[in-house]
Amino acid sequence: MSDMAKAEKPFELTGRHVLFAVIAFFGIIIAVNFLFVKLAVQSFPGEQVEKSYYQGLNYNETLAEKARQAELGWRFQLVNGTAGAGAPLEIILLNREGRPVVDAVLEGELARPTSDEGLQQLGFTHLGEGRYRSDVEGLAPGAWDLTLKAREEVEGEIMLSATTRMLVR
Repeated sequence: MSDMAKAEKPFELTGRHVLFAVIAFFGIIIAVNFLFVKLAVQSFPGEQVEKSYYQGLNYNETLAEKARQAELGWRFQLVNGTAGAGAPLEIILLNREGRPVVDAVLEGELARPTSDEGLQQLGFTHLGEGRYRSDVEGLAPGAWDLTLKAREEVEGEIMLSATTRMLVR
């Protein structure tokens, strides 16, 4: 064999090489984007508020309602906001002067801050002197949002609508 036959042919970039490089490049980009979308949807599945567009259209009415409630001055205090799972939830409902509200109907909702997992509707029982209790079931440790609505028994008008974050241990 001659020396010429033994010499290796230098690398030559062809159209086929460029085609495979472009396909590999875009394949990697698409795979990474798919992974990011999947992780994003798993960690936050979407809107938490039903019909958020329509709520935005009625935002001025929402602000007026909040101003009316602030004027009334009702508020609540968590008695055991960091209670463990299975413990009843107790609150104290107070009026503007800080006196207990005894003639109210309360309803509430417990949910995780970022998902509807473990969502519970709460009904409260009046214990006297402005104290109200609701039994909760199977709260996993972590952050929970308590949304509370209080109505006067007589008029039925919402006097307080508030949300607070509580930590379950």
